[in-house]
Amino acid sequence: MNLGSNSEVEHVLDLARDRSVAGRERLAAAVADLYHDQRSSLKAVEQTLMLDIFHRLVSDVEQSVRAALAQQLSTMPEAPHEIVRALAEDTIGVARAVLLNSPVLSDPDLIEIVEHRSLGHRLAIAMRQPLNAAVCDALVQTGNTPVLVATIGNERAAIMPATMALLVERSRNTPELHQPLVDRHYLDPVLARRLVSWVSSALRARLASRVDLPLAAIDQALARSADDVLRHRGPSEAGEAGALADHLSQSGAISPALFVQVLRHGDVSLFEALFSRVTGLNLAKVRRMAYEPSGRSLATLCRASGIEKAEFASIFVLLRSAEPTQAPLDAKTIGAVLAFFENTTLAGATAAVDFIRREAGPPRRVN
Repeated sequence: MNLGSNSEVEHVLDLARDRSVAGRERLAAAVADLYHDQRSSLKAVEQTLMLDIFHRLVSDVEQSVRAALAQQLSTMPEAPHEIVRALAEDTIGVARAVLLNSPVLSDPDLIEIVEHRSLGHRLAIAMRQPLNAAVCDALVQTGNTPVLVATIGNERAAIMPATMALLVERSRNTPELHQPLVDRHYLDPVLARRLVSWVSSALRARLASRVDLPLAAIDQALARSADDVLRHRGPSEAGEAGALADHLSQSGAISPALFVQVLRHGDVSLFEALFSRVTGLNLAKVRRMAYEPSGRSLATLCRASGIEKAEFASIFVLLRSAEPTQAPLDAKTIGAVLAFFENTTLAGATAAVDFIRREAGPPRRVN
């Protein structure tokens, strides 16, 4: 508006008399514009009036009006803090604009919202640019996978080295984090070497090219490590398999290639123990799902673990061949399970395994 201050205030007062939703939306826009354009020239009593109208709009009107007000205030550095904070704690449909953009919200404000509000609030904060380190830490502490993915994918998120190390370690059993971590604009080479041990072969190649990792040497080292473990060993006893699985898990040596190598060696007990560590399922549940006749349960576990189609096919065939009680495989069975694997999304498989994990309880170590 280009009217004088007194005329604008009178206009606002006229709008305030309109109790309709459309009238309230116009009032929100007019008050925000007036506050933004002429705050410095408004008298104290007029500023008080504006704040009182803001309070009433936040507390007494339809969600669409509050959302319109949030949109108006979201980019104003001089917007009243208490109003913006109230909008940020509103439903996510109202809060999103200020959570994404408002410079008025402080790190303590954002951290408190991360700790006490919904997933939608956390996701909006994770996409703020820039995003300070303290807020990143609070987001990572939620442990929520979509929030972690959004935080890692925010190139202006100031993720501290210790927090990034925690994310890389968490990605060992969370395949959804693999691609965001690989695509991150900078990843410490030490962390990259750790990550490369358990991501898919396609992501390993991309990561190696980005951070100048000698992929061939890494592949050889992983193969030698697995060979050293498996050489001159017969099939594992249960306790030995569990201890070895723990050792390989702690050293970051578990990978889809290791699963295939272990099964080619004929060590089914070690495969089961390793798969239990990767999936987070107890050994009994792993065995029931791995040998389910259609192969769909195994396909779901492998898909959720970031295993690619060719590696899954090898695991499926080798595992069935190693178990004499299983019916002989034919082309129809293999084709059906591979089609199921292809049609199963990572998100769908992960949700299914998360549900199974909650139902089954924590994995029991093989003693």
